Amino acid sequence: MDIMKALVAAASLLALMPVAAHAAWGAADDEANRQRMMNSMRQQQADNDRRSFERQQQQQQSMYNKNLERPAGGGSSYSGSSSSGGAFNSYQREDPVDTGPQSVVKSYRFVIYVKETEAQTIARLEKEAAAGNMLSQFNLGRVYYTGYATARDDAKARKWFGAAARQGHVPSAAQYGMMNMNAQGGPADRAEGMKYLKLASDKGDTYAMSLYGFFLLDERKFEEGLRMPDAVALLTKAADGGEVIAQAALGRFVYYLGVGAPLNADLAVKYLTLAADNGDPGSMDDLGELYMGGSNGLVKQDTKEGLRLIKASADGGFARAQYLYGLMLLQGKLLPLDAPTGLSYVKKAAENGHADGQYIYADCLYFGTGTAKNVVESARWYGKAAAQGHKESIEIMKEPEMIEAAKKLS
Repeated sequence: MDIMKALVAAASLLALMPVAAHAAWGAADDEANRQRMMNSMRQQQADNDRRSFERQQQQQQSMYNKNLERPAGGGSSYSGSSSSGGAFNSYQREDPVDTGPQSVVKSYRFVIYVKETEAQTIARLEKEAAAGNMLSQFNLGRVYYTGYATARDDAKARKWFGAAARQGHVPSAAQYGMMNMNAQGGPADRAEGMKYLKLASDKGDTYAMSLYGFFLLDERKFEEGLRMPDAVALLTKAADGGEVIAQAALGRFVYYLGVGAPLNADLAVKYLTLAADNGDPGSMDDLGELYMGGSNGLVKQDTKEGLRLIKASADGGFARAQYLYGLMLLQGKLLPLDAPTGLSYVKKAAENGHADGQYIYADCLYFGTGTAKNVVESARWYGKAAAQGHKESIEIMKEPEMIEAAKKLS
């Protein structure tokens, strides 16, 4: 075992920077999807709160103007109500109270709106969803999928998205289909997943178009020379409508690898750039690797931009980028040598299931690179990499020292 030998061998990856040829819904993709939904919910709530506040102000100003015009002792008290109109806010009205000698002056109390607590909102949604309210089922699915004011619960999210989908709610059908395809909240059910993705796609939902087109490519296992105009057309419509999943699929698989359509360098860079600008960590890594290597003229080599994108991808949770960025810090060539920080990145890659990351992290533990030497813990990570078929790790785990170390693992 020689960490420098491992780093030198891995360094060849940094020169070529190939884009991975597989379609997989990884942890970073899922987290990005949850965060996009969470941000959408928060923006919806903020918009609802703003509109409700503006209505209150208008009503109060109108009431104030009427009070100025009304003679003392005449007229009746004001009563009104307002609702945010959204999924996450509910306002309750307190009845106005008239006080004071009526023969002298009529006094008014403005309406006070009491906002639901988050716990009250979830309780209300639960009650409404159980009673069959389609929109509440959808919103409850979003609450549990994102962890909005509660713990994430994919099983509950899938249940309520499915309930709304069966009533014809299109966004729920898209989300329910995705969760069936990716075995989230229950076992994988590709037939059920594709059924609801197609239903939502046919209704014009661009998010569903993204996923349906993506999984159509995946189902055909990237056959060489395969042309799938229907899938590519769906992805293109969704990508041009701003869907990051479609942008990433077109940039990486379709136009860079030639899956489903002829290779097209300009379109590959176009869609990878759109997806990266929209925060997709996988596309940031792909584009960063292209800039690092130049990719035979696909893009002009730009090491600085490549490093920026790979770091952004790593910080966004993409395991391959975490491995590559950590490796560069451990090498001290393309980046200043910083073993502790490099170790932190390869550790994240290892924890995210990246086999090469697990191998390099184990090497760091074994040799005490960037951390204290820990042979027993290194055996844990060599073992994890070996379990994924990592050849070097398989051989290392056959050594007597590793066999003994593995016995000490809890």
